[in-house]
Amino acid sequence: MTVFVENSHPIFKPGVSFDVPIGLDSVQTQALAYAGDGEGEVFTVRLNPSVACRVAFGVNPTAAIGSWRLSADSASFWRMKNGEKIAVIRDGDDDGRINVGELLK
Repeated sequence: MTVFVENSHPIFKPGVSFDVPIGLDSVQTQALAYAGDGEGEVFTVRLNPSVACRVAFGVNPTAAIGSWRLSADSASFWRMKNGEKIAVIRDGDDDGRINVGELLK
């Protein structure tokens, strides 16, 4: 696991982690909720797909060919707000899974 550090101290610690299937149709995560300081809290998630995919973010997102592209076996970091969801769809012929990991302060 990669740990980001600042002045020899981790910036994030791992929180909840779950997998979402990647397939032919856009699939949404459940609404994400950071156990932080309250409504509107902004937090970071790490996305790690097993196959190339497209992702979208928002209250009711739909991933499509024009959405952000993630490469297979990559790791990317995104800022989100409480109540937002991530939608994912495959970008190619292969189905897979995307791991969504919450990063805590």
